[in-house]
Amino acid sequence: MADAAAKAAKVEGLERLRAKLLKMTGPQAQAAMLKANTRSASEFEALVRQIVPQGDEERGHLVDTLRQTSRGATGVEVSIGDKGNPYPAHLELGHKARDGSHVPGLAFWFPAKRVTKKKAHGRIVRAERAAIKQIMGGANG
Repeated sequence: MADAAAKAAKVEGLERLRAKLLKMTGPQAQAAMLKANTRSASEFEALVRQIVPQGDEERGHLVDTLRQTSRGATGVEVSIGDKGNPYPAHLELGHKARDGSHVPGLAFWFPAKRVTKKKAHGRIVRAERAAIKQIMGGANG
C-alpha cells in the first residue's frame, strides 16, 4: 500500500523572489500585506486568549503574557510566555506528575494555529496578488 503521507515541494529562491516583489511593489503593497498579517495575528491571538487555561491569581495568568510584535516590513509575530512564565509545553502536551501519574495536556496554542492557518495564508496570498496586479497595470487574471 502506498504511503499516504503528505509530500511537500520546495521552491528554490522563493524568499529572494518575495523580497524582489516587495521592492517592486513599494510601500503601499507592504502596508497592505502588513495589514493582512496584523489582522491574522489578531484573530489568532483572540482565539488563543479564549482557550488558554487560566492559572491561579498568585502566580499570574499565562494569557497575560500574550504579545504581538512586528517582524520586518510585513511580518507580525504572536508569542506567549516571558521569563516569569515561559511557554508551558507541559501544559499543552501533558506531563507526568510528581506522584508518577499522567496529567493530560490542555492544548491551546497548536489547535488555534491549525484553525487560523488556512485563512491567514489565503489573506496574505490575496494581498500579494493584489499588489502584483497593481504594479502590472491592473492586468486581468
